[in-house]
Amino acid sequence: YDISMGIISLRLALFLSVLLALDVVLSQDVESIAKEVGATFCKYLAFKNQIPRKYFDLCGEPSCNWDDWNDASASKEVAKKERVVLSYGHNGFGNQLWEHSVAFMIAESLKAKLMIAIIPDELSPGGYIPPNSWQGMSAMERMLPKDFQYELLPVNSSVRKLCDEETFLIADRPIDWRDKNYTSNFKRNLVNLINDPKPRCIKLLGYFQNLPLCADDTKRLWTPKLFQNVTIRPGDNDISIYLRCLPRHYHFNGRHFYESILNHTHFDNVWLFQAPECPNKLNENPSKDGIVASVVRLLTENYGAKRWPGLNGTDGTAMLLHDLAGLAMSKKLILPVSSWAFWGGMFSNATEIHVNAPPHHSVMYGQNQYIYHNEKTKEFFGSYSAKENDIIYKTNLTNHHHNKLRSKAVMKTHSSGTASVNAYVEDKNKNNGTAHAAAATSSLAGTGTNKMAQASDTNHTRLPVVFVYTVVPAICPGGLPSYIRIALEQAIFTQPDCDVILVSNFAECAIVRDSVKSVANLKLIDSTTIVSNRTIYYKNVSSSLFMTDGGGELWMTSALRFFIMEDLMLHYNYTEMIHVE
Repeated sequence: YDISMGIISLRLALFLSVLLALDVVLSQDVESIAKEVGATFCKYLAFKNQIPRKYFDLCGEPSCNWDDWNDASASKEVAKKERVVLSYGHNGFGNQLWEHSVAFMIAESLKAKLMIAIIPDELSPGGYIPPNSWQGMSAMERMLPKDFQYELLPVNSSVRKLCDEETFLIADRPIDWRDKNYTSNFKRNLVNLINDPKPRCIKLLGYFQNLPLCADDTKRLWTPKLFQNVTIRPGDNDISIYLRCLPRHYHFNGRHFYESILNHTHFDNVWLFQAPECPNKLNENPSKDGIVASVVRLLTENYGAKRWPGLNGTDGTAMLLHDLAGLAMSKKLILPVSSWAFWGGMFSNATEIHVNAPPHHSVMYGQNQYIYHNEKTKEFFGSYSAKENDIIYKTNLTNHHHNKLRSKAVMKTHSSGTASVNAYVEDKNKNNGTAHAAAATSSLAGTGTNKMAQASDTNHTRLPVVFVYTVVPAICPGGLPSYIRIALEQAIFTQPDCDVILVSNFAECAIVRDSVKSVANLKLIDSTTIVSNRTIYYKNVSSSLFMTDGGGELWMTSALRFFIMEDLMLHYNYTEMIHVE
């Protein structure tokens, strides 16, 4: 037995030694091409631990000497190897700006042709392209020269044929790097891709947000088309704030964060740029405010903040670009954790850009306009010190809050023909529901979000917005799933004139009810108290026929949900109701 185990151990040791030696050889091969692929690609390899981390410094810095898109269109020098860089856009517009900017830098270093396309279905999680990727690509197509749009290539294009046949992908997504097949073959495939003397397509897909960017060059790439139709911009002494209102998905700054900045900053007016999920109307009772509503109330009532004037119409892409342009033309900014908002700072010539301290926002080396605030440690107004290689915060803050509230709009015309919006700010002691406030409401924040409230029936002044969630009593889950809770909270924040209702069989699974007790203004209805004999009969029959009992969570069939809806309407005498799937 001991001899057998010794032989097995020896074989295992030899096998591991061979694997280690092979990995060393492959690592050396990757190191040999590190300088060839350029600083940006080289830093990516170091960040992914495909070459030693020391290369993050040894790779050097990007050349940052671009003039325009032509630097990644037709190389000024003849490349030794013909390469095409194809960058797949995925997720929102902010993410796509990151990955395509990095793709440009890689293409410029390799003297390769750059093409940009939306992520294919087969590379998308779930097997289909998510809506935010389509929206981001729609905005991207309005910013890109046509020569760089992959979908516009002829069917018989040699570039299309080359990239369609390429199977290897340079990825920066967690899902890819959790794939053992991808990680174990990455170095071999990469070396083959770079060293191949034949034409090859380098496909890029991912976030690439840990790589340094060329700030001035990205402005030259993206801002000409972004700014070309802009007719208004914030005043030179105004401060603009972007809010992203999904506190359970993203870091959301509280009241103290904004008070600490605004109370120690000179400004005339405060402009709000809000994501679509942010509330358009606040509850009359401040004690019922959640974290998002309390911040919006603070900014609007204490600092006279107004929504940035939006575009008329329903073109969501135009509205998105309009808001980004307004943000980027601001001289003073407060930005949250958001890749979209990041570009508002990157594209701007602002003198002050207030951001969260790392790790929520990266350190912007050499860009002194960035001011860092650590909400957790209550340290504010920090600046990066190259000498200390750290952020140094001010210890004594002086109140500089001089908010100049105005009673009417003032428009000034500059020599460039661009109007500067300096007002729409009212006396905070007056009624906020005036024409000025309406004029400053951005269409981007969800056109018509209060139309549901206007459609309430004659018997009830508040329209019911209903979520149905039922569970198998024998297998009661650990509370309401977080994504449903988030949807409920969003509905409460954005639809204050509606009754948001969760219907579930609470009597059979009390933990679901207990998990949402803390959600203010949420109405709970136990489905077991309202269902009719018909619905009970259908449930029993369908459970037997379709064998739905026994699942971890039971999502009722469409017919059963319809029966519960009808029972609810009859029980409470509703004539109109919105059911949210």
